[in-house]
Amino acid sequence: MNTQKATLRRIISVLLCCVLLCTMIVIPMAANATHGSENVVITMVVPEVGPNAATGTTFEVNVNISGVIDLMLGADIKVYYDTDRFAPVSVVKAPGIIHSLTTNVIGTDTNKEGLAYASYVIVDSIGEIYNGGLFTLTFRVKNAAAATTAPFTIVNDGIGGESGYSMIATTAVVLPSVAAPVINLIPVLGGYNVSFSCATSGAQIYYTTDGTPATTASTLYTGTTLTFVTPGTVFNAIAVFPYRETGTASAVTVPAVTTLTAPVIDVVDVIGGKILSITAESGATIRYTTDGSAPTTSSLVYNAGAADNLKTVSNSNGIRAIATRAGSITSAEGTYGAYVVDVLPQPTIVYDNGNAYIETSAGYIAYTINGATPTAPSTMTGNEINYIEVPVNTSTTIKAIAYDMGYATSAVVTKNILEIDISGIGYNKDDLGYYLSNVPAGATVYYTTDGSNPTTRSSVYGSRILTTARYIKVMITLPGYINSGIITIDTQSASIGRPSAHLDLSGPGIKVVYRNKLIIFDVQPFIKNGYTLVPIRQIAEALECKVSYDQKTGKILISKTGKSVILYVNNNQATVNGIKYTLQMPATVVSGRTFVPIRFVSQAFGKNVNWSPTQKLITILD
Repeated sequence: MNTQKATLRRIISVLLCCVLLCTMIVIPMAANATHGSENVVITMVVPEVGPNAATGTTFEVNVNISGVIDLMLGADIKVYYDTDRFAPVSVVKAPGIIHSLTTNVIGTDTNKEGLAYASYVIVDSIGEIYNGGLFTLTFRVKNAAAATTAPFTIVNDGIGGESGYSMIATTAVVLPSVAAPVINLIPVLGGYNVSFSCATSGAQIYYTTDGTPATTASTLYTGTTLTFVTPGTVFNAIAVFPYRETGTASAVTVPAVTTLTAPVIDVVDVIGGKILSITAESGATIRYTTDGSAPTTSSLVYNAGAADNLKTVSNSNGIRAIATRAGSITSAEGTYGAYVVDVLPQPTIVYDNGNAYIETSAGYIAYTINGATPTAPSTMTGNEINYIEVPVNTSTTIKAIAYDMGYATSAVVTKNILEIDISGIGYNKDDLGYYLSNVPAGATVYYTTDGSNPTTRSSVYGSRILTTARYIKVMITLPGYINSGIITIDTQSASIGRPSAHLDLSGPGIKVVYRNKLIIFDVQPFIKNGYTLVPIRQIAEALECKVSYDQKTGKILISKTGKSVILYVNNNQATVNGIKYTLQMPATVVSGRTFVPIRFVSQAFGKNVNWSPTQKLITILD
């Protein structure tokens, strides 16, 4: 048989050489090609077949060929297999290989080549193997009989010869040991579930729960998770696969399961209402209700710092909560009784004579003067107010709220303060005196004839102003409106002057207003230890006072008809018409300029002082 096969190979080789020479065709060979097939590498991929595969199950074995085989020589690829377990079905060559394999030779190798299994399949022969060749062999499972050695072996007899086969490249399938099974402890609410897995695909897992070693006679894991396993249960498991060595056994003990302690609930007063605070053991999830129902694992989840923890509405049902955690038993309920959250009443805003008065009967005030919605502070600072006077010199929208600890913030109250329209104001004269026209209904008119600016303490206009003075100065007030600017009537030139613009209080620094005029300082006022100090010269002139300063003694004299005020630089002693006073903040000199405390000087001359911290505005009132 071998002699006939060798002779046939020589005849085919000679014929191929003749054809190539006659047609002058040159077939290039790889640079590393040698006579024969010494550089051929053949590998085989065998899928894993389960130990209990059903009879009739088919699977594929892939044979890959790389390297170069001399076309002048024949080559047989033989796949030996376990004849007790498997039966060959077909051999299919991959696309791209020249010539089709017309015959699948299935038989028994009488030489056996020293291998365990006698049956084989001839995959290819007579020079039809190329670099990158791929063959797929299909087998059918005959039965589930176990085998102790590798079920497949591959042999190449590429050189041939009368003396028998020469095994140049041989690759046997070596199956690794089965991986150790993994026993998965799955924490769930109330305890632990258990499942099994194995890195070896298709491996079967057997386990015990009584601490004894697992064998193939133990319980077979079917893939269903074991739920709520008894704490302390000891699992042992092994993973097995046919033709492989059983892997390392695994063991796991189910931990003890403890019951969580009940959550602690508190309701704490904060600005804007009450904050809900619930604490529980580390890692626990807190579920709670506010409608009186019993909490479950579907109830609201408590998150510290969440916005909805601020409670602005009373609750007569109280709060009930439980703690849950995977691997633990749900806690008993924690409870908190009913609580009350009252809503603060709105503040009141009243405007009168250049000032808006904001006051609340409960809580504290937060306000804005630019129309923006006010907000309560996040913490109490100790500087809270429940009453404030806000100077208003132009059209303004004031909004205010009341806030306090443990109370819901009040609704916003809004006050629109408008300017009086004086654009149509005129005057005429008859035998009874001067009279005004187009005065807004309900307005009160104050006037002076001595050149001073009128205030609400000046003469009230009735129907006529009887005077021989050249200038009449008029101020108009109307409830809820800003006092008008000063209107000046020149009786000689028969002209009327109206204020061209209202005060501009924008810009940085402290502003001081007196009689609806912004006092202009050449050096900025400043605050020291809570007291505002201003340059003495400008404040004295604004108050229509005279001032003198003795640089040697540091004595400052401010005087006006019927009153004199004496202060000393860096000295807390002062006198008003001879009466001694002790100042909290004395006069001082900065960069050669003398500054005096504005509140003391203003009050010494019978004026009131109002401070608006939001505007950094001081208003001196007659």
